[in-house]
Amino acid sequence: MWLLDTSNLELNEFTGGNVPRYTILSHTWSSAEEEISFHDLRKDRGAAQLKAGYSKVENCCLKSAQDGYQYAWIDTCCIDKRSSAELSEAINSMFKWYQNAQVCYVYLADVLSSGYDPSPKVMDDAFSRSRWFTRGWTLQELVAPRCVQFFGQDWTSIGTKQLPMESAKRAQENKPLNDPFLLKLARITGIREEVFQDPLAIRRTSVAQRMSWAAQRQTTREEDIAYAMMGLFDVHMPILYGEGKSKAFKRLQFEIIKSSVDQSIFAWRANRESSGLLAESPLDFVDSGAFQPWNPTGRGTTVLPYSMTNMGLSINLPIKEELDMPEAGLVLASLGCWLLVDGGPRRIQIYLKRIQRLKSKPTVYRRERCNVLELVGRSNQKAQRQDIYVLEEEQLDLIELIDNLYASDAENGRETIGGGGPS
Repeated sequence: MWLLDTSNLELNEFTGGNVPRYTILSHTWSSAEEEISFHDLRKDRGAAQLKAGYSKVENCCLKSAQDGYQYAWIDTCCIDKRSSAELSEAINSMFKWYQNAQVCYVYLADVLSSGYDPSPKVMDDAFSRSRWFTRGWTLQELVAPRCVQFFGQDWTSIGTKQLPMESAKRAQENKPLNDPFLLKLARITGIREEVFQDPLAIRRTSVAQRMSWAAQRQTTREEDIAYAMMGLFDVHMPILYGEGKSKAFKRLQFEIIKSSVDQSIFAWRANRESSGLLAESPLDFVDSGAFQPWNPTGRGTTVLPYSMTNMGLSINLPIKEELDMPEAGLVLASLGCWLLVDGGPRRIQIYLKRIQRLKSKPTVYRRERCNVLELVGRSNQKAQRQDIYVLEEEQLDLIELIDNLYASDAENGRETIGGGGPS
């Protein structure tokens, strides 16, 4: 990990447990040509001083030194981006680096803060509309650190998100802080105030809700919208620029389901007729911010292991097949996640459609009516649990192959997929 010495802006490398206390900067980039790079500080300090971004680096180090810190980390110049290995390591470590910083300084270049008036109108018109709240990388930079200090264009303080011991204690007792600044952050970002009060709250937050926080954020490189979310789910994966946003985001979901049983990852909506169970973008979760990964009544629900296979997602779900609708093979599958409606929990359901024409065990489906999420009726009608496969979109070309396999097996009086025996 490379850190800037705040006294002379020299870069120093630290490894393992030898990393000293440091501050960290969160900001939005201007043009890449005007930001200070690793190479600029190592090889051409004179040219670096002529760039617009130099004053930002200088002021961050000045503020750090004033607060008693000898070292600071800034993403523009503390990563040697010419090294793909170093870049990949940095992206996979970034959440931890922000988490371990003593304080995170957020520099809002588009907010004038001299003589700052913390009235609702000023907050709404300037602070809440800052570009910083629209960027993908800044999401983890807000959530990860215990202390985040916001500064305007001239480095005048705007407000602080901090987690003192009293805040953690109140969070555990489910008592709101009623901190106007935290309430403002919650309103702007859609992130529950509890997440700002308790560092463990993110673990209790559903996958769908965490995805919803990033739903309307943007990144310069399309794959980064997925890479910027790895830390929120404590997962790691190779960085493959050029793979595209959809593939990067699906790889992120693959990693999440390896270590999570939270089925809210499948509770999304999108304007397409059919799909697999995985979303294509965080935007698909824009309406999923209130979903919970457990039954709010406290009643236990069976959630069995599931995994991605070359036959699609292998999962056991309650399936309700006898639907009064004309579409052949259309069923409702109940996910292990809930929404509170009028004070009561309602389980979330999705539509699936069987895609085989021959009897099989287990059954293969794809998701249908992707723009609809249903809620289990209050009558709590029982559904039958089934082991099923749900193909991803890129696996739909397997349909013909699947049917041919079943046709061949049917001639021999046996079924093979999933280890099923003769029926």
